[in-house]
Amino acid sequence: MRRIALTVALLFAATNVAFAWGHSIIAEIAQSRLTPLTLRRVADLPGSGASLASIASWADDERARDKTTTRWHLVDIPRIAPGYDPARDCVLDASDSDCIIAAINRQLSIVACPSLPLEPCQRALEFLVHFVGDLHQPLHAIGEEGRLVPANGLLDDDYRRENLPVLDTLLARAGLRLAKTLNDAFAKGDCSAEQA
Repeated sequence: MRRIALTVALLFAATNVAFAWGHSIIAEIAQSRLTPLTLRRVADLPGSGASLASIASWADDERARDKTTTRWHLVDIPRIAPGYDPARDCVLDASDSDCIIAAINRQLSIVACPSLPLEPCQRALEFLVHFVGDLHQPLHAIGEEGRLVPANGLLDDDYRRENLPVLDTLLARAGLRLAKTLNDAFAKGDCSAEQA
């Protein structure tokens, strides 16, 4: 029994490390494509002296501290749906918040806002770096009934071998999207969410 418990604990730990690793890769790809203006503005934020990769998993830690940010990490789009519908997929619940799409838009309205103190802008940057990565991970954008990964997917070598190129492409695409999102936000440099 103790052996099974230890195996399960190690599996969960390895899964968390793998997800953090993906966020770091996305952030590194993005950082290498930031404009000089964006690099300067990010460096001006408190705690941003390090790479974007160093803050890429912060939002997961924040979710553990502040449960109202839990739904900000995903959007439940039914598998049979033709696409995202905010009225169906991102309904605001006073006790449970809304979804990653709304969270990204809120953070975009903060990150480059010159009239705000630096601390909320730093927090918005930390959320954005993480959420753009989350949005490009398959299980963060599909509902329970549409599971993409088999229950034993993390243990199935054939599944991992077959899908690794797809996951690599998703990580690269997320890094490019994050760079564009941040570059656009800092180029516009105002407090509107119309930058997404």
